[in-house]
Amino acid sequence: EKQRNRFLDGVFQDDVEGALWNYQMINKNRVNSIPDGLSIYKAIAIDPAVTSSELSDETGIISGGKASNGHYYIFLDRSGIYSPLTWGNIVAQEYRKGYNKVIGEANNGGDLIESNLKAVDPSISYQKVWASSGKIKRAEPVAALYEQGLVHHVGYFTQLESEMTEYTGSDGEKSPNRLDALVWLINFLLMMEEAANIIPTYKLRPTRI
Repeated sequence: EKQRNRFLDGVFQDDVEGALWNYQMINKNRVNSIPDGLSIYKAIAIDPAVTSSELSDETGIISGGKASNGHYYIFLDRSGIYSPLTWGNIVAQEYRKGYNKVIGEANNGGDLIESNLKAVDPSISYQKVWASSGKIKRAEPVAALYEQGLVHHVGYFTQLESEMTEYTGSDGEKSPNRLDALVWLINFLLMMEEAANIIPTYKLRPTRI
């Protein structure tokens, strides 16, 4: 009902106290397509679920890129409840469309992610990232990029945007798998040297986030 009100009727809910995003912040930067003539470093981020039953958490799969204009574009949300083989195949199919890197959190099954992907497609370029801070702390610089108008959703991602605008990090709150993957993705693109080489202004190397 909430999504129907928002996307069909244009009725926005009140901002959630403690959430880093609101719908207006996302909507003002939304685009229908990526501007022509941009060079883009593209990556896919995975936040895997531990199990794959009907009651399991979703595996977050978010893809996007950093462009030569200094902006970030979110292309795709393929998150869902999958077996490891299924999400491995989904990621491999997307990767073959011209992505540069697949990333996954080493703290949460990093070796499993890599071995699963390599079993599906050995050509995948995979890189681990590490969590050195909590979810909200990691998300703050990403939300700041949205506030600056530097992150654009290419189209609508209803479930991802619901997590973004509702998650506060309160005790007992369900882990936001789509949001986690988004935060990993943009932090990686911000810090990764290969992506930084597209835009000479950025000279950041670390992959520890």
